[in-house]
Amino acid sequence: MAKGKNPVLYRSDRLYLAPLSVEHAPYFTKWFNDPEIFGHIREMSYQTTIAEQTRWVLETNQDPCQKVFSIFYIPDDQLIGDGGFMHINWEDRKAEVGLVIGEKKYQGLGLGAESLWLLCKYGFEEMKLHNILGENYADNPIAISNARKIGLRHFGTRRQSRRIGDKVLDVHYSDMLPGELIKPEWKPK
Repeated sequence: MAKGKNPVLYRSDRLYLAPLSVEHAPYFTKWFNDPEIFGHIREMSYQTTIAEQTRWVLETNQDPCQKVFSIFYIPDDQLIGDGGFMHINWEDRKAEVGLVIGEKKYQGLGLGAESLWLLCKYGFEEMKLHNILGENYADNPIAISNARKIGLRHFGTRRQSRRIGDKVLDVHYSDMLPGELIKPEWKPK
């Protein structure tokens, strides 16, 4: 990615949110098709294409019930993931947050927690949300930990409610109100 090429919508110390772009579709395709990235989220027997991911970007950008961003690492100006809000209910000012850090080189640096914090900060400050929901599968302890680090409070588990291939997983639910957001600490490696 060329430096300064992407509009910065919101930023933290190490990350910024940019609009989804069809130029990012090759990254989304690579991540979606990688079982180490998406294997805990979906059945991996289906492979997506750049054309499908391009269509997803275009449709997502037009959907008033979704607000999804590309996530860039500032020091390298590198696209590392995507995340945002789904199931937005503007009347009740609530939405579900989700994200993926797809570039493996950037995993394990605390960028998942920082991304989640940045997204929720955007949701509360810019979108004026009042309640943000997190949904995490039991086989993803890193996502569960990141949710707790930034202040999402566990309120229940729907047992064996997510089927991925032969696995049946519990789904953990947490939520947060504006005053509960906690900026996570991240230490340089």
